[in-house]
Amino acid sequence: MALETVTLEHLPASHKVYVALFRDVKNAAFLHQQLLARNPEFEYAFIDASVIADAYRRYGISPSTKDLIVVKVTFPGEDGAEPLTQDQIWEHLKNNVEGEAVSITDEQISIATDVPKVRKYYKLNGLKWLDDIQDEKVKQKEMESLVIGAMALRGV
Repeated sequence: MALETVTLEHLPASHKVYVALFRDVKNAAFLHQQLLARNPEFEYAFIDASVIADAYRRYGISPSTKDLIVVKVTFPGEDGAEPLTQDQIWEHLKNNVEGEAVSITDEQISIATDVPKVRKYYKLNGLKWLDDIQDEKVKQKEMESLVIGAMALRGV
């Protein structure tokens, strides 16, 4: 199974975070339409409603998406209902995402990352000091730090 559990220490034990990476997705248009139609079986995106259109355009799935990271957070319902299990989520993904499920590693994420888009959306273009870094691993780490900082600031 390529659906992995991520442990986040600040979440209660009753909340589970599951992550999967799909490459060469063939039915992105269908998945995109399910999210836009707000199909409750496809609730895999958590986006601030005040910027939802921009967020979908920039960060969400589009009809041309080829690489897809899926994140599902589960927790007990207010009525005490049990959350979906890892097996149930995986079964849903296998039945609905037409793509190759791969382990979600730094290497796979790096391969799937559209660096020019990341630089554009996080306003990293034109940073001479970043462009001057010759070591690609060092440059990638610096970009990661800048993106994480920008994400944190957007939530403030």
